[in-house]
Amino acid sequence: MYGEVKSVEGNSEDTIHGSVEEQENNRRLGKIPKWLADYETSFISIHNQPTLYQEVMKSEDKEKWKEAMEKALTLKENQTWTEVTSECSSYKIITSKWGFKIKGGLQGAKQYKA
Repeated sequence: MYGEVKSVEGNSEDTIHGSVEEQENNRRLGKIPKWLADYETSFISIHNQPTLYQEVMKSEDKEKWKEAMEKALTLKENQTWTEVTSECSSYKIITSKWGFKIKGGLQGAKQYKA
């Protein structure tokens, strides 16, 4: 009814595992997903931003950084912050430092933030 059973030479387990390994190797050689396409570019752009005032003053975009710092200092002129004298020892004085960031605006325009 079902026909003859033929013997197959070799180990059937080797054949099965061999094909699975080939499939896994083929998957490893696949393309990078689209959402990771500019991952390296983002990494580079993040780490090219200055972290110190001295780095800003030596950079090519020195004037743009100065404008960003002046814009941040207008908060002081508008009395957003108040200065505390050393006579007020009952308060804990919070120190500050400059932080620099380049943000991407509309249509690839860069915004310098300080």
